[in-house]
This record gives sequence, structure tokens and C-alpha cells, in this order.
Amino acid sequence: MFEELPNPRHLVLTFRSVKHIDADYIRWCFHSFQKLADRKFWKELTYGAMVAFEVTYGANGFHPHLHAYVSSKVGRLPIELIRS
Repeated sequence: MFEELPNPRHLVLTFRSVKHIDADYIRWCFHSFQKLADRKFWKELTYGAMVAFEVTYGANGFHPHLHAYVSSKVGRLPIELIRS
């Protein structure tokens, strides 16, 4: 399936580690990604994305991150816009 996407990219969006994680925090993470996907530059440069949520646990607590498999209209996504 991924090989059929034009310019597939794997984007990992990390969040700060937290001591406690609950359903509201997970919803907030997905809401944050939705805010990114609603931005004009994202709509102009991508066809869409599939997103997965992952949490690891270490010395600093829970470390949530989103894996986004993005179908890009361009060869390189502008990381400086994604970070803003």
C-alpha cells in the first residue's frame, strides 16, 4: 500500500515526556496533529496521511509520539513550517 503513495514520507512527531498519561492527553495529541493537518501549507503540500500513536516508557516517564505516513506532493516537507 505505501509503495502506491506518491512521495511517501515517515514523519515522527514527539511530545514531551509526562509522568501520567490518560485518554484526554491522547486526544490532545491527536488534536495537535489535526491542527497541523488543517494548516494551509499542509493541505497544499500533501495528499493526506495515516497516523499511529505510540507511547514508550523510560526514566523520564511516558514518551508519546505520533508516526505519520504522509503522501507528499513535494520531495521534501518543510520541517521549519511543521515545527512552527
